[in-house]
Amino acid sequence: MINSSAFICEPLLYKGNCYIYPPKVKDVAADPLFSQYLRILTVSQEDLNDLFEDKVKEGQQIPSPFVFMLGNYLTNETVKKITEKAFEFFLHEKVTFLPKVGIVVLGDIDKVAEEIQIIDDLIYLNEENFFDFQNLIRESLGEERLEPPVEDPNEDPRVRALKAKFRKNKKKVAQIKAKTGQSLSFESSLVAICCMGIGLNPLNIGEISYASLGPLIQMYQRKEKYDIDIRSILAGADAKKIKPEYWIGNLNKN
Repeated sequence: MINSSAFICEPLLYKGNCYIYPPKVKDVAADPLFSQYLRILTVSQEDLNDLFEDKVKEGQQIPSPFVFMLGNYLTNETVKKITEKAFEFFLHEKVTFLPKVGIVVLGDIDKVAEEIQIIDDLIYLNEENFFDFQNLIRESLGEERLEPPVEDPNEDPRVRALKAKFRKNKKKVAQIKAKTGQSLSFESSLVAICCMGIGLNPLNIGEISYASLGPLIQMYQRKEKYDIDIRSILAGADAKKIKPEYWIGNLNKN
């Protein structure tokens, strides 16, 4: 279920006085790098296992999301700037990368150093806590939290291959739906919500949270189906074949 704070665009507490700010629709619409931010901050271990499929087959070490992100950060100046912007987009403050130490300090290190009393007060990301940070980013976007990855060294290679194939097929289906218009694009979602008659229009829809788009459309679709079913029965349709399901209830998981 969607995080209620993310739904109303209230910041989510990470640690200490560090908050993750759920983006508004206008934030996403105005930033052409948004999709890249997501790839940087929400890549999962399964995504990386699929990306480095050949190494998995050879039994080589696959980088964790944190190590992968840190390694890409050092690739070139362009990737470096985009990665820094990705953090700033959600944190509303600068971060400081310390690759040699293997941490990302949440905040400008010079300003942070003036405020903290002891090193234990420093808020930073590392290999151990990056997964929890990623989950909070997912929640800020209206997505489900992921379970911690469990690596089974004794897992049958055939089973591992089947799992990877299933994930690939799932991604292909999503891509096909996007190309054929079966899945609603971000832009189409905005237009659809403006046509729902719930007080949102092009002048104010930019102020709602990005996380609320999916739930609003899903609940409206349920309401619309219920209304159509009721009208069909009243018009003489077979009540045994049409069973209206009241639309107010818990939403499906993403």
